[in-house]
Amino acid sequence: LVMFFSLRDKNMNPCTTGASGPIQVTIVRKKDEAQMDVAVVDCQDGSYRVDYSAPLSGEYSLQIIHNGVRRFDPPKTITVHGGKSVPSMSYIIGPDRDSTSKVQGAVGEKRIFFVQLVDIHGNKKSDDKPEKVAAMIEYKEESDGSLHALEAN
Repeated sequence: LVMFFSLRDKNMNPCTTGASGPIQVTIVRKKDEAQMDVAVVDCQDGSYRVDYSAPLSGEYSLQIIHNGVRRFDPPKTITVHGGKSVPSMSYIIGPDRDSTSKVQGAVGEKRIFFVQLVDIHGNKKSDDKPEKVAAMIEYKEESDGSLHALEAN
C-alpha cells in the first residue's frame, strides 16, 4: 500500500522542502500490536511517500514522529479491507486435516477444521468482515448401508 503526507509550517502553510529533522512513520496492527515494515521516501517538495504492506485486513494505527515528537495524539486509524475471497486460493487449516489438506473421517466422528479465506491479492482474510463459506462433503455408501465421508472441499 502507498500513502502520501505533506508537511505544513506552524501557520498551516504547505512546506515546499523536506523536514529539518528525521521523519519516522510507524504502522501497527491494533489486533495484536504487530508492527509493519514501512519505507519512507522524502519527495523533496514537502511531501513524503510511505510504502507498507498490510498482511491482514483490519485496523492499524499510524504515527508520524518528527524530531522525536509524535504528531498525532492519539495515533490515526487506518482501516484495511480485504478483497473478495477466492475459493481456489483459500485452504483448510486445523487439527483434523491430513497432509493433503483434506478433512477425513467416518460418519458420527466429530471433525474440527477452519477455512482460511484468501483474497484475489493472496492476502489472508481476517475476521473483520464475516463471509459465508459452503463446504462440500462427499460420501460413499458402504455395503452395510452406512455412509463414509470421502473428502471435504
